[in-house]
Amino acid sequence: MASSQRGSGRPKVTAIPAPAPADTQQTFSSSHKIDLSPHLVYADYRIVTHILAEHLVSIPLCCSFGSPFDRIATMQQLAPFMNIEMASETYALRPLGEIYSTEGISGFFVGNLTGILQDSVFKSSDAIIEELFHHYSFGNIYSFVAANVLARLISYPLVTIRRRIQIIRDPEQDRSILGVLRATVQHKGYLGLWDGVFWKIVADLLQLLLQFGVMRLILGYNPDISHPRPHELFSLAMGTCIAACAVVPLRTLTKCKQVSNEWPSIQDITEQYGKKLFVNGLLATALSSCLNVFGLVTSSFITHHF
Repeated sequence: MASSQRGSGRPKVTAIPAPAPADTQQTFSSSHKIDLSPHLVYADYRIVTHILAEHLVSIPLCCSFGSPFDRIATMQQLAPFMNIEMASETYALRPLGEIYSTEGISGFFVGNLTGILQDSVFKSSDAIIEELFHHYSFGNIYSFVAANVLARLISYPLVTIRRRIQIIRDPEQDRSILGVLRATVQHKGYLGLWDGVFWKIVADLLQLLLQFGVMRLILGYNPDISHPRPHELFSLAMGTCIAACAVVPLRTLTKCKQVSNEWPSIQDITEQYGKKLFVNGLLATALSSCLNVFGLVTSSFITHHF
């Protein structure tokens, strides 16, 4: 009897349930969730592929469409500084025939490959740096400006090489990237590859602000410049042309410092140019900007419909 009472007083032992097997979709913490659903992975893959394809199409098209008038603008802007003989330093169509008669069709695309490489390096660096700044919780405007400036610093040597290639008129002369790079370093050292970078960054940022402002004034709202909608194309073309023409003097200053084998001062350049600083290459710059917009629209159509 006593033994039965003692037995009934023992505490009950409850079995501890075995832990559930780990699942790939289990939440490891309240703030970090891992979702490896096949349809989500496939969706991310398609997004990345689409962005990559868009850049692979848009960069060569934009550079190639605007390349003929970009070279004409560069040669017209540098004509007084480098003593380049041009059919006209202001009109954009006369030099087309001159280049065709002396260099052929390929003369319109001199430096185009370097421009494609430079634009690819710039856009890749800009995207990576901006994403890093966003990761560390910087403000949107600070991330945009800092990433833009750093990306331009990284890609600027290719801009210098492109300008030096564009002013070479003799087809027999070495126009390769490595050949021009060696010549630049031989005359000015490695820092010579960044000569004029301050004015380039100022001109680029000013042009971007003016372009956005003109589009904002025409449309009445903040547009997406990189992915314009069909009804925004007119405002994009107008904003691009006006902004590009407004910064022509800064572009000319930058190009003079890029192609010179010395270290010219801004005062020397402005005294040598006078009023030509504001008009040389103006029309060719406007036409090149319009063709760049056309290339952007064409690439957007191709990547969205094929």
